[in-house]
Amino acid sequence: MSTKTWPPPIINRVFGLMSRHKYPSWLRHPHCLRGIMSATAIMSGDKLETAPFDPRFPNQNQAKYCYQSFVDYHRCQKLKGEEYEPCEYFKKVFTSICPNAWVEKWNDQLEAGSFPGTI
Repeated sequence: MSTKTWPPPIINRVFGLMSRHKYPSWLRHPHCLRGIMSATAIMSGDKLETAPFDPRFPNQNQAKYCYQSFVDYHRCQKLKGEEYEPCEYFKKVFTSICPNAWVEKWNDQLEAGSFPGTI
């Protein structure tokens, strides 16, 4: 991306800032993608949702909730079939909470037959 088109027009629409000097410092540097990624997520039109509260996981650390939702999704698909609509709830939860690297690793482990959980 050339510096002439920095910041991209989408940033103006998201933050409502029309002059370059009003941008936060983290948006001024063209190599920092944090602002672009969040702006793209907001403007993409996809409905972004967070996982609802689950009383089994009341603490701030949501790693167990992430893992359990991943396992529950695959258990649900195994028991009810891939077309069973309520299984999608668990998929929404783990895609919302889990880091992508974890999900990719777990999917690779499932394919290799070395996933540590019981599905």
